[in-house]
Amino acid sequence: MNRYLITSARFDGEMEFRFDADGNLKYFENRAAMTDEMLAYLYKCFPFNLQLLGDLCKSTTTLRMVQVTVQVTFKEFYDAYGYKVGNKGRAEKLFNALTHAERYLAMEGIARYKAWLAAHPRTDMLYPETYLSQRRWENELPK
Repeated sequence: MNRYLITSARFDGEMEFRFDADGNLKYFENRAAMTDEMLAYLYKCFPFNLQLLGDLCKSTTTLRMVQVTVQVTFKEFYDAYGYKVGNKGRAEKLFNALTHAERYLAMEGIARYKAWLAAHPRTDMLYPETYLSQRRWENELPK
């Protein structure tokens, strides 16, 4: 089963879609705070298969589709981040407050952030809780 999480800058939360091996929708859950107008649009263009979901996300710049194969745990995040300083308990609390999609994106952003740090050796690495609280994985890092 392929699992996709949809997030947007226009709503809080996420939508979860699960598709079988043939790309047919098997599960949908809306955990997003959406306006009536947004819900009407979603129902009008409801993605019954993976192709339609991809088309829906490509039709707008505000939707972001993330395929999630496993749920990211705090331990995995903390180990991948590698800079084990600061308040671990606060970092874990911040991590657990994220949606599944945000956890995945935060984890995905670590490699980009570390590459940027390597190119800027005079910049100190942020504490894990700062990375999480300031949502630094969303930054467009300058060259």
